[in-house]
Amino acid sequence: MNKTLYKLHSWLALTAVVPLLIISLTGALLVFKFELDNWLMPDRVTLASPEIEPSSSLPSRLNADELFAQIQQAYPEFRLASWEVFDDHVEADRLYLVKLGTDHWYKTYLDPYRGKLLAEPVLLHSEFTEWLIELHYTFLFEDISGLTELQGVIISLIVAVLLLLLGISGLMMYRKFWQKLFQLRWHAAWVTLYTDLHRLVGTLASPVLLIVGFTGGYFNIVVLLHEFDEEHINEPLVTQIPYQNAIPLQQSLIDSRQRINGFVPTYIRLPDYDHEPLRLFGWVPTGNPLISNYASSVDYDHASGEFQSNYDIRQQNIGAAILDSFRRLHFGNFGGLLVQILWALLGGIAPLLLAITGLSVWWRRKSKRRQSKQRRQSRQTRSDSQRATSQQST
Repeated sequence: MNKTLYKLHSWLALTAVVPLLIISLTGALLVFKFELDNWLMPDRVTLASPEIEPSSSLPSRLNADELFAQIQQAYPEFRLASWEVFDDHVEADRLYLVKLGTDHWYKTYLDPYRGKLLAEPVLLHSEFTEWLIELHYTFLFEDISGLTELQGVIISLIVAVLLLLLGISGLMMYRKFWQKLFQLRWHAAWVTLYTDLHRLVGTLASPVLLIVGFTGGYFNIVVLLHEFDEEHINEPLVTQIPYQNAIPLQQSLIDSRQRINGFVPTYIRLPDYDHEPLRLFGWVPTGNPLISNYASSVDYDHASGEFQSNYDIRQQNIGAAILDSFRRLHFGNFGGLLVQILWALLGGIAPLLLAITGLSVWWRRKSKRRQSKQRRQSRQTRSDSQRATSQQST
């Protein structure tokens, strides 16, 4: 059984090694996306410390309707598609815009306390970390002639499945891992040491790798289902802003806190088409560190501001909570810096070590088998030659 598992494990690894390393190494960096953005673009991503008197309180966010009007006036050739809201006086709001008549997404930043746009809109994937996300999820297929972003998502899904199979087959091979888990034979032959390292790293990293593989595959499936949805396929490009009148954002933001107890708006999804609602996503207190900041939502009519419906994650079944937890589980942003480091090491760097040790051991065994086969053939050739000589002499 172990021989069959080893062959399966080896072929899975050989098939997936290159795309898997791309996904894992970019993922290790994306665990620290905010930190990278703050390092590369501090004047956009984070807000300047407010100059206030010691006895004064921190400034409040400006009226959302006024901010929205300012955004529309500054960028008339764009429509605001979504707005990520922060109220911690540290992170700037993130604005996602779409150029009218196209499907090209842009991004910029807003200081909601001063009403200041912090940068001109840039194509979404022109920022380093956004480019990393595109590489992580689609392998930049959209930038390669003859390929599409959707094909990249399909490849990413296949790699996620291969990662799951690698993790499961590896655990089956080392199903008694606890007996020799931390045994590293430093003074043995290098192939023995590499085998020990592979077992150790693989066993320690397997829980995280299985989590990111499963959740990543789920996200890919969601994207594919959306892309193949008939309604989405037939959607025309938006050539004019669907909301002719000002959307009552401020009223909706205030009212949403009353609709769901403890609701804190974190993300505004504006309508793409006239029949769609204004949707506010937000955080609610649950005591569950895995519930995301976007788990609950409130919908409004974008023209009148009339309340339509709400979705409170606390009132949903366990399945909804599990699906929502995939976001934090995939990115490792549920337990502070320690979990981020663990996710980067076990989910990002560990596959590189596993590739080096695993491929080295595989190549060594393959070389030994080839040499053994050559020796057998050589012995057979000599034996045949001796037999022929003996027959000739008689």
